[in-house]
Amino acid sequence: MAQGYLVVKVNWSRENRNEAFLSQYPSIRGYPHIFVLEKDGTFLHSQNTAELEEGRSYDLDVMLAFLDRWAPPSTTTASRYGNASAAKHVRDMRYSLVSHR
Repeated sequence: MAQGYLVVKVNWSRENRNEAFLSQYPSIRGYPHIFVLEKDGTFLHSQNTAELEEGRSYDLDVMLAFLDRWAPPSTTTASRYGNASAAKHVRDMRYSLVSHR
């Protein structure tokens, strides 16, 4: 994902809710969750990850399709990285801001 996205993992816990930071974005009902931003920080999309999951993990094909859908123009997942590399980057995401580079 390094070529098309910058991933920022944001912690949310009872001890650290990161309310000031997360208040910049639409409220959500739970986590994990993904916010997609333009490279200048403009909010594009809020995504509940339940639609991207299969069992206790992410469905790689569905996640890659999601990334392709929100990728900068003229780039696709296949042109940015292979499936093995992509799988490594989509595991164990919690709150994430995914911004175009």
